Amino acid sequence: MYNNEHEEGLDFLKLMFEKFGWYWESHPTNGDVLMFRNPSWKYWYSGTIDQHLHENGKLVVHKEVLMGADTDRIFHVNPSLKSVAWYGVDCMRDVFNLYNPDKDYMVFNSYNTPSFVTTKVIANA
Repeated sequence: MYNNEHEEGLDFLKLMFEKFGWYWESHPTNGDVLMFRNPSWKYWYSGTIDQHLHENGKLVVHKEVLMGADTDRIFHVNPSLKSVAWYGVDCMRDVFNLYNPDKDYMVFNSYNTPSFVTTKVIANA
């Protein structure tokens, strides 16, 4: 059904927004970026996906993706687990630069995930 994992992840993220009752639309110039907004929020935010949410629950944040992001949020999705984790790009950049500036990636588990990372399992997705 999907040409690649990225398309599957993007569709899963759209489904998540719909389940939450949030508005979403594709970015007018970059189809890999979604604009989203909770109806109670005043502003729209931008987000993109990363497939690095592993079967074992580990969240892997790659420096190249994080530092190159031009969106407000990065969503890590795993459609097979029906799970998603997301965070503000600026907050994660601060953590990365503080703790691992010379590394290519950071790995988070349930015990060391920063409080600004939101994780959800989407029932009936």
